Amino acid sequence: MHVPRSSYLIGLLWMSAATGMFRGQASSSAPQSFTYLAGTEYSQEIPTTEDVLGAAWGEKIFTPEEIRRYAQRLAEASPKVLAVDYGKTWEGRPLSYLVVSAPENLSRLEDIRQANRAAAAGNPADTQPLPATVWLIYGVHGNEISSPNSALLTAYHLAAAQDSELVDSILQHCVVLIDPLQNPDGRARFTGYFEQTLGPRPDPDPQAAEHNETWPGGRSNHYLFDLNRDWFALTQPETLSRVNLYLEWYPQVVVDLHEMGGNSTYYFAPPASPISPLLKEGQTKWWERFGRNNAEWFDRNGISYFTREVYDAFYPGYGEGWPTFQGSIGMTYEQASVRGLVYRRNDQILLHFRDSVRHHFLAGLSTLETAARHSGELVSEFRTLRAAARDHGIAGAAAAFVLPAEPDAERVRLLVRNLLIQGIDVHLAEKPFEAQAVSHLTGTTAEQTFPAGSYVVNLRQPAGQLAAVLLSRGVTMDEEFLTRQERLRIRRERDEFYDVTAWSLPLLYNVSCYALEELPRLEAAPVTLDMVTPSPKPVGEARIGYLIPWGERASVRLLGALQQEGIRTYAADRPLHFQGTDFSAGTIIVPRSNNPDDLPRRIENLGAKTGARVYGIDSGWTLEGINLGSNYVAYLPPVRIAMAWGEPTSSSSAGALRYILEQEFDLPVTLLHTSQLARARLHEYDVIILPDSWGRGSAGYGNSLGDRGVERLKN
Repeated sequence: MHVPRSSYLIGLLWMSAATGMFRGQASSSAPQSFTYLAGTEYSQEIPTTEDVLGAAWGEKIFTPEEIRRYAQRLAEASPKVLAVDYGKTWEGRPLSYLVVSAPENLSRLEDIRQANRAAAAGNPADTQPLPATVWLIYGVHGNEISSPNSALLTAYHLAAAQDSELVDSILQHCVVLIDPLQNPDGRARFTGYFEQTLGPRPDPDPQAAEHNETWPGGRSNHYLFDLNRDWFALTQPETLSRVNLYLEWYPQVVVDLHEMGGNSTYYFAPPASPISPLLKEGQTKWWERFGRNNAEWFDRNGISYFTREVYDAFYPGYGEGWPTFQGSIGMTYEQASVRGLVYRRNDQILLHFRDSVRHHFLAGLSTLETAARHSGELVSEFRTLRAAARDHGIAGAAAAFVLPAEPDAERVRLLVRNLLIQGIDVHLAEKPFEAQAVSHLTGTTAEQTFPAGSYVVNLRQPAGQLAAVLLSRGVTMDEEFLTRQERLRIRRERDEFYDVTAWSLPLLYNVSCYALEELPRLEAAPVTLDMVTPSPKPVGEARIGYLIPWGERASVRLLGALQQEGIRTYAADRPLHFQGTDFSAGTIIVPRSNNPDDLPRRIENLGAKTGARVYGIDSGWTLEGINLGSNYVAYLPPVRIAMAWGEPTSSSSAGALRYILEQEFDLPVTLLHTSQLARARLHEYDVIILPDSWGRGSAGYGNSLGDRGVERLKN
């Protein structure tokens, strides 16, 4: 009798299940004798991940919860380790780091932290030697999986290694900050997907589902932001927490550990061209020192690597770039990714997860060895660099920048707040002053009169290097590098630039900015965060209701917040004039009638939260413009927004749009899978947003919508 092949296969599957062929969980098949660092004896009193989590360092891709559980246990077991929480993600997962050092250093930890702050201010050294502070940060991209496991192994090695001159030197001469997981939400997304697609044993085939995540993947955070591009934009809670942590410690060395394509090897400093001209030779020489020691370790262990390729030192928004412009020695390390437990490379070599964990572990130890060997020099040069910026300014940059408070004072305050959060000093001009100034918008130079209330950023400050790179109209690249790129372009070859080529915070915030070659004498006072933080504003009598001028970001936020609380709002389609103030068309009207009795309290609270201008009115009568009962006043129902979600949208575009609407403007968004658009009740929405897509034509939305879906959208 003929048996169809499909039936035969199903029969085999049933027999296999019955005989237990598929029993047990997959592992990386790591041999029990696999050694991460030969010749090391460990204390039996310090638990391993196998003791706590049931798997060795390179056998399992640990979840965020497992990483936190082990870190806590390690801190409980070792007098050399402290565990500290420093923030939370959008999804409520804690952000934490470990402090690892000799017990005598931990006993004076607050003194060390304060001494680091003094060094960051460029102040003289304490009489007591100061250990170098080294910040190792892992897992900013949730699907770059080896570095968080490596972080746990590094912390364990420092806590448990016995009779190790290297470890003793590191603990004595360094305070090591280990952040094992910068992006827990993305990591959770990856591990959930991976565990669902993993079979009884890992599949090395690069095309296997376990190596190829579905949309949106685990790289980004909850709002699908690339956290490694957000360091000075400061839009995400993970970034804000990390920046606060940096300013708490001011570490002299910062290493951000990543992964790259599985067919690569390992990358460490020195970086590729272009190098920012605002960086100092005193910083760049350290890349060579750290790189040479890393090379010695990798050569000794037979591990391939490369330097001076791909990853440049130009953009200040990376995990290594932002600290470097603060004066630290910032470096990126990149390991070829397994994206699972085993991966078959193009050369047919099997790359195991345990190998990638080991490579990051060895690179971390080598880095700590270099820092321990030169701890005093690192601290001294960090202090000297920031003192030079304070006393002499930044060569190759302007002397100062001026941010006039008008016409959009709220946007300017937001930019100033951003600068202050990053540790940049800003002053407020108390009287008008004149200066030769270059406009960011036009690039022209002219004598300008700046009014009192203008914000001034003098680059003669410890954080002058960072202020210069963030506020400059542009940062020049090396001419030789640009010439080489032009030759590549002509030959239609790929350029050598890694990523972001241009940025400017004033342009990002859409505010006026002027660069001054010389800062004139002026009367100015330091600006503090509370001065640029929204606070309650008097709204006057409000017997009739409230007016909110339109055209400002804060007004949009307040409108969204009011509607979320069920408060009825209206808009004027013609200008109004009330109590001596002109209001343009578009002004929001919030009447007392037909709204909750506690409207004044809500308006005051929400106005303070959003920073919006609110005017109370006690009469509907006006001599100019329309009255509140005019036919040109229209009810504003809460807006109903739908947005395409999932393939083929660009996840970064979809995430950014969702973030802007939900977090910046407090507007609810209904996420519709693109496959739903062809059959959804689209008439229930006022606005339908289609984020950027990766494809065009049938490869983009057309393929998801089909002809029927396209027609329904048109209708």
